[in-house]
Amino acid sequence: MIFKWKPVIELTERVLFLAAVRRVGRDPGPAIFSPLIKKAKDLAFLEKKGGLASLEKIGSGGCGEVYKAELPGQNGRMISIKKIVGPPMDAAALIEEDRRRELDWLARHRIALELACGLEYLHMHHCPHIIHRDLNPVNVLLDDDMEARISGFGFARAIPDAHTHITTSNVVGTVEYIAPEYLQMLTRTEKCDIYFGVLLAGLVMGKLPSDKFFQHKNEMSFVKWMRNVMASENPKRAIDSKLVGNGCEEQMLLVLKIACFCTLEDPNERPNSKDVRRMLLQIQH
Repeated sequence: MIFKWKPVIELTERVLFLAAVRRVGRDPGPAIFSPLIKKAKDLAFLEKKGGLASLEKIGSGGCGEVYKAELPGQNGRMISIKKIVGPPMDAAALIEEDRRRELDWLARHRIALELACGLEYLHMHHCPHIIHRDLNPVNVLLDDDMEARISGFGFARAIPDAHTHITTSNVVGTVEYIAPEYLQMLTRTEKCDIYFGVLLAGLVMGKLPSDKFFQHKNEMSFVKWMRNVMASENPKRAIDSKLVGNGCEEQMLLVLKIACFCTLEDPNERPNSKDVRRMLLQIQH
């Protein structure tokens, strides 16, 4: 039996298993491939009796089941753990196999649509309505079929029926993905979650706000760079080079336009989650 620890850090084809533990036969110890997991004892909780059974199951696929766990000593950092049922394989081989699984445009568009559907459910159909407050790549899990699931509800808050917003005493979440009005006023509305346009843009651009690329752009932010390129004579420069030439460039530019709407400075001008879902659904392949 092999366990793979799979923190879903990025949503492009750079999605890979950032951590893996090999437990085959009498192997002397875990082999860890991760910048996130520093030492073997970080995973000691899985060695305890019932360690895996006590975790929340969040999905399953043809080769195993996926569980969610909090990584000890990492300030609430969540990881997903895949229990592989099948012939033993070297952990490094599993890592390499997953690296080769590239997300084509159809897969990326499907992820974008599934995220919008998830937000629509939280904002409009769940009772009471829920504001996620920390929608970033770490809190998006991909199952074996590359279907996206929103996770990481540690900062989520319910909105009472008589209210349209909640006020907090401090900022929570991942700064690069936080709506500007929340940073300034500490007032959180459903439109703050709509700032997940940063995630939508990342799916098309193959970049993240934390990438070194933006450290060399005269301190230009991810969102500002996207807007500048989209307003230029050659907006296709924003598209991930691995997707260029696939014949879907116009579709990808439409998603970037939606991302621009979702990241408007004025939250009142942003679409709601239902509108985002409808716009993404109208993009034809």
